[in-house]
Amino acid sequence: MFFIVLCHLLPKIGFGVLGTVFDVGVPMFLLLSGYLYGGRWGGGTNKWRFLAASWIKICIPMYLWLAAIVYMYCLDKDFSVLKSIPVFLLNLQGSNWVADFVNVPVISDMGILWFFTVIMLCYAMHPVMARLAVKVEKKLWFLLPLFVVVLAAGFVGIHLNYFYIYLLGFIAGRRSLEVMKGNQIFFIGFLAIVLQMVRIAARYFIDGSFLYQHVVVFIAHTGLAASLMLIIRYFVKKNQFYRFLKKHIGQVIYMDRLSVYVYIVHYSFLKGILATDKITGNAFVWIPTFLLMTFVTAMALKTLSESLIKKCNHFS
Repeated sequence: MFFIVLCHLLPKIGFGVLGTVFDVGVPMFLLLSGYLYGGRWGGGTNKWRFLAASWIKICIPMYLWLAAIVYMYCLDKDFSVLKSIPVFLLNLQGSNWVADFVNVPVISDMGILWFFTVIMLCYAMHPVMARLAVKVEKKLWFLLPLFVVVLAAGFVGIHLNYFYIYLLGFIAGRRSLEVMKGNQIFFIGFLAIVLQMVRIAARYFIDGSFLYQHVVVFIAHTGLAASLMLIIRYFVKKNQFYRFLKKHIGQVIYMDRLSVYVYIVHYSFLKGILATDKITGNAFVWIPTFLLMTFVTAMALKTLSESLIKKCNHFS
């Protein structure tokens, strides 16, 4: 999630090309989520209880921030945001990211939360993911026709690429992947860099085309996300790094959980109604202010949300 913040911040301060590299945050989260749940999902899993718990965990922080943002807009006498409330309450703000022909009113500050719609759809599709994973495990080539289906759907404005990436992680999570050796990790890292260079070069020639958006970006994003996941897994398994993580596990877990709340609030302080560059155009002032306000607000939202989530889970 911190990658997504960098993806939005870097172009604003003149590093647009570098921002495209950190645009890998969404596919990386999808891969990791699929990987984690793929290893846990089984026939005995209560899917309705899982979906209810996931909805509470994802939507309560969003609802709290929605209330704050709507209040700020109403103070500014902009009541047009009120029509977006039902969209966010139903977690439909990302529906147009899945299907181009869907048009829902979205508050600009919170448009980035489209991802919450996508990830909940991925969770709802776990039974389907499990069946597809079984087929792919028997016949790996089955991923190719699925990829063709994703491309064909994209051609008519339906974006299944998010679910394909999640499925890749889900399949990987069901298998006991060996920790790669150093030379293999080096090759994977090199390949990821090459993919990004191809993407950056392609952007100057075919930006905006179907080929760029649905093939080049998709392959480059997925390749980089998978590479980063394997590289992280490699270092986590290394003894020295593992000891460091174990020693600082409390801080690591806290920052990992905080990252979602940073993701929720950061855009309002970067480009929304609370944008810190409205105070001054001096980047040496507004950037530290942006970071401070984002993290302080995220910590407050995390504390309040987790308290409410615990109460909701207790009643459910």
